Amino acid sequence: MNSVEAKKLLESKGFETVIIGDGNQVEEQLPKAELMALEGEKVFITATGVMTYPDMTDWSLRDVMKLAQITDIKLNKAGSGYVTKQSLKPGVPINKGENLVVELETPLQQFEKSLKTEEENEETEEVGG
Repeated sequence: MNSVEAKKLLESKGFETVIIGDGNQVEEQLPKAELMALEGEKVFITATGVMTYPDMTDWSLRDVMKLAQITDIKLNKAGSGYVTKQSLKPGVPINKGENLVVELETPLQQFEKSLKTEEENEETEEVGG
């Protein structure tokens, strides 16, 4: 099947779909078509052509693990929650067997960090103002 058509079909059924590869022919899908997917879970399609890393910001660890499985890369993680940083930048070609490191933070950690940044900005305004 054509990867763009497959993405449209999956998205029409409510699935967020990520295509890995710049070609137009589907090679593999994860989770498999016959399996159930959880609500909010991404469906990955590998297409022919060059595979490049997507921007994984705010992805769950489960989705990053599926990316690692379907692209045959090694995954290392630091923290828990959702991706805030990735070692291999978006757009970089994926090479089988290479190591990807993701840093994750919980929503609470992200919220607390944003509060701290706001407080620091307010203090800077008061000192400079």
